[in-house]
Amino acid sequence: MIVIVLLSYLGCSPEPTTDEMIIFSESSFKNYDLRGEEILKNELGVIALHVIDTLVLIEFMEKGDWVYQVYGTQNFSYIGGLGKIGDGPNEWRGPRFSGQTEQSETTLGLWVNDMRHRNFQLIDVYKSIDKSEPVVISSKKYPSDLNMNQNLFYLNASRWVGNLGPNAKERNQLLIYNPLLDTSETIPFSIKVANSELLNTSEQYSTYFTYLALKPDKTKLVSVMNHLSRIDVFDLKNKPIRQSTTVSKEEKHNDLDGEIIKRDRSYLFNYYMWAFATDSYIYALYHGQSGSKYAKDLISTEIRVFDWNGNPVAKLNIPEYLWSFSVDEKNGFIYGVSYFQEKSMRYPFSLNE
Repeated sequence: MIVIVLLSYLGCSPEPTTDEMIIFSESSFKNYDLRGEEILKNELGVIALHVIDTLVLIEFMEKGDWVYQVYGTQNFSYIGGLGKIGDGPNEWRGPRFSGQTEQSETTLGLWVNDMRHRNFQLIDVYKSIDKSEPVVISSKKYPSDLNMNQNLFYLNASRWVGNLGPNAKERNQLLIYNPLLDTSETIPFSIKVANSELLNTSEQYSTYFTYLALKPDKTKLVSVMNHLSRIDVFDLKNKPIRQSTTVSKEEKHNDLDGEIIKRDRSYLFNYYMWAFATDSYIYALYHGQSGSKYAKDLISTEIRVFDWNGNPVAKLNIPEYLWSFSVDEKNGFIYGVSYFQEKSMRYPFSLNE
C-alpha cells in the first residue's frame, strides 16, 4: 500500500522507506527562468547532446557512418566521428548511451550498450575518435532474453543494473544482472495498471516506460516515468529502498487503466521525458502535456531539479520545447535539444545564484 503524505516545505520530509509516495506543492521549488543561445545551427535532425569533459557528442535521427559526431565545447568546432555503424567487430548497431563515464587522469571512458549486438562496452573516447573500431577498455556480451536494451549501468564487475525493453514480460521492474554468474534479480515498482491485459506489446511498453539516470558515485539510481508524474530513487548500496516523489496530487502518479488508454489517447500525459544525474542533483525534463498534443503543441518546458532524497530544489523554466538535455555543472551550462523546432541550445545557469 502506498502512503501519501502532503508536504508544504522541504524540512519536514521523512527518511525514505519502501512504497512511500511523497507529494510536494509547487511552492517547494525555487523558480529560475533560463534564456539560452542557439548552437550548431547548421546541424539538423539532432535528437540528443551528450556533454563529456570538453566534448559534445551529437546524435542524429538519421545516422550516417557514425553513431556520434563530436564537437568541442569551447567553440563548437567539429572534431570527428565516434562509433562506426555496422556489424563487424566492435562496430555498433543501435547503441544506447546512458550518460555513464569513467574518468582518470589519462583516460575518459564511455559506457555504451550496443543493443543489437548485446554488447556492453567501455571505450576510450579520445583514442576512439575517427577510428573504424573504438579503443575498447572493457567489453562483455549478455544474453538476448534479458531484454537489457534500454538504460544500462555498470556498478562493478558482478553487478549491472538497467530497465527492461519492449519484449520483457514484466515491465514494472528494474533488472540487476551478474555477468560473471549469468544470474539476475529484479527490483519491482508498485505501479497499478488496471485492465493491462487489453494492451498490446507496444502499448504495454509505452505505459510502463521509464528513463533512468545513475548517481556518478554509483550509490543511487533515479527513475522518471513518462506517463506517471513520479520520480523513484533507489538505494543501490544497501537494500533497494525507494523514495517516490510527485509534485501535484491532481496528476497521475500510480493508477492507470488499460481500457481508457485503448479508447482515449488524451488520457495519457507526457510527464517526465528525460533525466540527468550528478552527485548533487537529479535533473528531470518535465512536459506535463496530454499525449494527444505531443509534438503538436510546442509548449515551453521545465527541468525540475531534486536532491537525492527526492526533495524539490529548483524549477528551471525553458522557453524551448526540449526533447533531451545534458548538464555541465562544472562550467555552469545546460545543453538542450528541441528536435521538433530544429534547435540545439546552451543555457547558462547556476543554482547558487
